[in-house]
Amino acid sequence: MPSEQATPDQLRGLVEADLRSLGLDRLDLAYLRVGGMGESIAERFAVVAELRAEGLLRHLGVSDVDAAQFAEAQAIAPVAAVQNRHTGDTVLGSLRLVGWGFSGEMIVCPEKLRGGHR
Repeated sequence: MPSEQATPDQLRGLVEADLRSLGLDRLDLAYLRVGGMGESIAERFAVVAELRAEGLLRHLGVSDVDAAQFAEAQAIAPVAAVQNRHTGDTVLGSLRLVGWGFSGEMIVCPEKLRGGHR
């Protein structure tokens, strides 16, 4: 989902366009790419959470977030994956990695992806 510069109003259209182009009814994992540390992501993440509630997205991820943005997202809906450029940043340091898979630049919670949050 190319949403780095997308406004909340544009997000739905981007998801719907991705679904059409892929010939799918639902995306299993969609990342909200933030691209700017320190800004609120609540309004945009609420839109993708709504799309999840409607069944268009199964799991939500965030990309290029700081710890505060990650907490904002988690308060709105379950975050199944985080992708950040730096593995030593404050987001990774604040996560409890017990039960989480860790590979390169991505952290994925296998329990959530197996269906713990539907």
